[in-house]
Amino acid sequence: MLKNRRLIVGILLALLTIPAFFSLQIALVLAGQYHLTPEPANAQYILQSTPLWASLAPPLRVLVLAAALALAVRRSRWIVLTACLDLALHISGWLTIIGNGSFDLPTGYITFAIQAVLFYTLAQSGCLPVKRL
Repeated sequence: MLKNRRLIVGILLALLTIPAFFSLQIALVLAGQYHLTPEPANAQYILQSTPLWASLAPPLRVLVLAAALALAVRRSRWIVLTACLDLALHISGWLTIIGNGSFDLPTGYITFAIQAVLFYTLAQSGCLPVKRL
């Protein structure tokens, strides 16, 4: 049984906001709706300067986090697997754009902080096997 289920669902929803925003922005640029993005003049340039994996990681993270939400609602312990997969997707996507000057938002660091809270909460809930000293 998953303890702190409501807290975990809230954390997952917080984690979902950033990749959902970037996925929406990528979809808008690909659809040619630049005027709906925060920076319409630079939207196409930013997407072109984004490595392919960094463009694929946010939509993949949305899918993984949606699965994590479904698992959290169903009280499944498989949520740890989805949390680890989300972390791996975030790190791999973030590392491909970290040196790019077009990306200067602190969203990667914010996501790491929220993920740390998620893993701490999962450990406190008994989902992560943590040895106590």
